[in-house]
Amino acid sequence: MPAPHPPAVFVSSTCYDLSQIRRDMKSFIERMGFEPVLSEFESFPVDPSASTIDTCRQVVRDKADLFVLIVGDRYGSICDNGHSITNLEYLAALAKGIPIYAFVSKQVLNLVGVWKDNPKAIFSKVDSPKLFEFVSSLRESGELWVYPFESAEDIESVLRAQWAHLFNDALRVWRQLRPTKDAELYKDRSPAIIRLLVDKPFAWQYHLFSCALTEGLSLHQSLKRDWQLGLGPGDLIVVRREDFFGWIETQTVAAMRLIQGFVRLLNQEYPEAVALRAGDPDPKRALYVADRIVHRYGEMLRWAMTFNRVHTDEVFQGILDIMSQLLMTSIEKIEQLESRCRNVMAELVSNPPANGEHREVAIEVVFETPKDLITNLYSEMTQLAHKLGIEWEPEE
Repeated sequence: MPAPHPPAVFVSSTCYDLSQIRRDMKSFIERMGFEPVLSEFESFPVDPSASTIDTCRQVVRDKADLFVLIVGDRYGSICDNGHSITNLEYLAALAKGIPIYAFVSKQVLNLVGVWKDNPKAIFSKVDSPKLFEFVSSLRESGELWVYPFESAEDIESVLRAQWAHLFNDALRVWRQLRPTKDAELYKDRSPAIIRLLVDKPFAWQYHLFSCALTEGLSLHQSLKRDWQLGLGPGDLIVVRREDFFGWIETQTVAAMRLIQGFVRLLNQEYPEAVALRAGDPDPKRALYVADRIVHRYGEMLRWAMTFNRVHTDEVFQGILDIMSQLLMTSIEKIEQLESRCRNVMAELVSNPPANGEHREVAIEVVFETPKDLITNLYSEMTQLAHKLGIEWEPEE
């Protein structure tokens, strides 16, 4: 576990025009008990082998816990990719997912509307029209608040209030996550799942199941792509002609067990895990069922990919092709369940129930075992065995 340290606050802005505000921010951050990270001070970690731009972005990625963006009347030096250093630092913080607090000069904010009406006009108060583009992108992204400022005191006032809210949120999460008998519930879970476990919004158990299912299936997308491309990572499987039918029957039994396990999860465990009527839904059970469906999904893909690694007589290729598709229905049903859950949850977020409104949530996927496919498979195998003069009869 890394040693505890004060939160590191990265202050991003052009330096020369905002030098006094940057010094004031350094003092303010230190008074708050945090660690200020500003590029013009000797405490800023510099990699001699990297460029200024790469160093600043890397410090954001490696060190920053909080990010304060201050935009004055200068866009700053433009890099080869058309972005300023400040812009690139902001994008690095956005990608990292840390809290971002954006402040834009009130004078610049007042000019943005004028610039939109006259984009070709010349504004002597700013160094580049790209500044207006950057500020507009901040305001229109919908991902953060943009606060106007005229002095460092304006910025400090907002940060005091916002960091107090952040601290309260952290305390609430700490109360939920402090060591208890349910500590394992949060282990290795994503921030999105932890947030659901803490906040418990409307239909939270559906949200919880849906989120765990979506995150889990996303981890198998490379595996699915390999299967679709006919790739089969692993050792070659050599099956002799006389062993082929028995080997296929063994693989079929394995496939049916995978299907039966999935059916039990879907028809028995899933409804109980997310049931609204239970009064007090069990998050452990919802996460367990989602995790097991994800696990079964991965097992099905790996089973199907087995047939991409088989070396045997070409006469059996048709059977191998049928076998590789045997679990297609099951794989598709799991994906349909995930898609259905995700869409219903998105609708609930965009259109939540009003106070006192009763809203029922039902997410069902009907599944039947591929009996016809098994029958057709065994029929073709019987005909092929007779044609090749191999004694084989399917087991009952």
